[in-house]
Amino acid sequence: TSLGLRIKSDPKATHYEVYLSSDGVQFQNAITLPSNQLIINDLQKDSLYFIKIKVIREGITSRFSEVLGGVPSSTTPRSIIVNGFDRPITGNTRDFIRMHGKAMHHNGYAFNSASNEAIASGLIDLFDYDIASWILGAESTADETFNSPEQLKVRGFLNNGGKLFVSGSEIAWDLDNRGDPMDKDFIRQYLKSQYISDAPGNTSNTYYLAEGINESIFNGVSNVTFDNGTRGTFNVSWPDVIAAVNGGETAMIYPGYAGQNSAAVTFKGLFPGSSSSASEGAVVVFGFPFETIYPEEKRFEVMHRILNFFDDISDNSAPDYALPNEIVLHQNYPNPFNPTTTIRYALADASAIKITVYDVLGQEITTLLDGYREAGNHSVQWNAGSLASGVYVYTLQSTNTILTKKMMLMK
Repeated sequence: TSLGLRIKSDPKATHYEVYLSSDGVQFQNAITLPSNQLIINDLQKDSLYFIKIKVIREGITSRFSEVLGGVPSSTTPRSIIVNGFDRPITGNTRDFIRMHGKAMHHNGYAFNSASNEAIASGLIDLFDYDIASWILGAESTADETFNSPEQLKVRGFLNNGGKLFVSGSEIAWDLDNRGDPMDKDFIRQYLKSQYISDAPGNTSNTYYLAEGINESIFNGVSNVTFDNGTRGTFNVSWPDVIAAVNGGETAMIYPGYAGQNSAAVTFKGLFPGSSSSASEGAVVVFGFPFETIYPEEKRFEVMHRILNFFDDISDNSAPDYALPNEIVLHQNYPNPFNPTTTIRYALADASAIKITVYDVLGQEITTLLDGYREAGNHSVQWNAGSLASGVYVYTLQSTNTILTKKMMLMK
C-alpha cells in the first residue's frame, strides 16, 4: 500500500527527503525519493502516517515542511484535512494535523491532507472529496484566515454538497469584524456565522471551556476544555464569540458568561450558489481551535459528532461510550506505533479475559492482561521499547471467543 506526494513543480529539485512518523512527533530516518517518483511504497493499509519533507536543490537542503499525513487505503479517501495555520505565533509547531488526523482516523475515516496554498493554487482539488477539515488555529487578519482564492474554492465545494469543518479563534474577527464585503458575505452566507466579540465579554485569557447545547449535534457533550498554553499546543487567549445567521444553528456555548456566548455553529442544507439539484452541503464552525481541545478522548468524541452530522448517522454517542452487545477487539492506536500503543476492547458481559502479544512466527512476546473485567469499554497499553520494528499480533481470549489483530512497531 502506498502514499503519493503531490508537490508544486520545482525544476531545480533533484530529489526529496521524506520522513515518516506514526505519531507526528518522532520521525524515522529519511526516505530519499527522486523528484519524478514521489510515491512511498510498502506501507500498512488503513494505518495512520504523518509526513514532513525537505527538498534538495543543487546540493542545498531546504528546511522542513509543515507536517501533513494520510491513511493508505484500498479506496480513495473521501476526506481531506487542510492546514491553513501559518501564523508564526508562540506554540505554532506546524503539526496540528496530529490532532485532526488522529481524531478522524480513530472514528474510522481515511483521509488525505494538504496545505491551504495547495488548495488555493489548484494543486489539490476540494471537489475530489466529500468532507474537509480546515485547520486555522490562531490564523488572523495579517495572514488571512481565508483569502479570496480559498473563499472561491470553499464556496464551490459547499455549493456542490461538500461538508466543511473549520475551527480557529480568529475566523470571525478576521472575516466579519475586519473583513471587506466579500469576506463578510463569505462568513455569513457560507460559514453561517457572524462576529459578536473577541472572547466572551472581550476578556482575554479567561474562557477555556465550551459545552454542547440541547437539541444540537453536541447535545450532552460537556467539559470541552481547550488550551491556556499549558497543554501542549498554544494559548487560546481570544476565542471568538459567534452568532448563527442565515439558517445556521448554535451548537456550543462558553458556559459561565451571561451575555452572548455562542462558541460553535452548524448548518446543513443548500448554500446560496447551490443548484436545485445539488446535494445538501454542511458546515460546522468553531470559535476556538479544535486541536487545542484536551484530553484526546474529548477530541475524539467531538469529531465523532461532527462526522455523524456530515454523514447523517443518527447515533450521536461517541464510539467508546455505548455499551457493546458483543466482545469487540479494536485496532490498536496509534498504528504504526513507536514505542507505545493502546489496545481497546469492549465486553458485553463481565468476563475473564486474556490479552496476549505474539510475533509473526507465533512466539508469545508478553501477556498484557489476564483477569476478570466488568462489562463495558476498556483499554490496555503496551510499550514495545525493547523490541525490533516489525509486525506483531495481539489476541483477546475469553471463555468462548478468540479475536486477533495485527499491529506494526515502526522505529
